Amino acid sequence: MFDNATVVLILAVLGGPVVMAVTEMVKRVLVKEFPKLAVATIAYIVCAASSFGCTAYILVSQHLFAIPAFLGYSVLVFIEASGIYKALPKAE
Repeated sequence: MFDNATVVLILAVLGGPVVMAVTEMVKRVLVKEFPKLAVATIAYIVCAASSFGCTAYILVSQHLFAIPAFLGYSVLVFIEASGIYKALPKAE
């Protein structure tokens, strides 16, 4: 259903460096402003927003934007960029 090359493009062009850099910058600001919030929660929220933004930019620039594609690719990019997949148990 989803083209692996598009996910790689999103992660290579913007996803990796931009998502991590924006997450770190915003996380530092929010932790200072709201010290009672969990840092992990802030990081995931910012990572999700960055992932959705980067995905939208790539899909629009490639003339591939459609709501189902946007949602699907955004989730895949978020899972990859946040490292959530590392928390899942490996199949034996």
